[in-house]
Amino acid sequence: MDIDQRLDLIAALNRLSPRQRKVLLLWAAGYTHKEIAKEYRLTRRRIGQICAEAISLLGELFHV
Repeated sequence: MDIDQRLDLIAALNRLSPRQRKVLLLWAAGYTHKEIAKEYRLTRRRIGQICAEAISLLGELFHV
């Protein structure tokens, strides 16, 4: 990944809401939906929705 791609990624991550960013980063780091849900006092289903929304937004930004 070159520097321009990294800057694009940072810009894309900054377009996510703080909650989307935190949840997505925890999920990417290997935490389960159950573990994240417990930390944020949400349901596993809601964590899945947040991840899906964040991934969809990132995909739109990168035209994937």
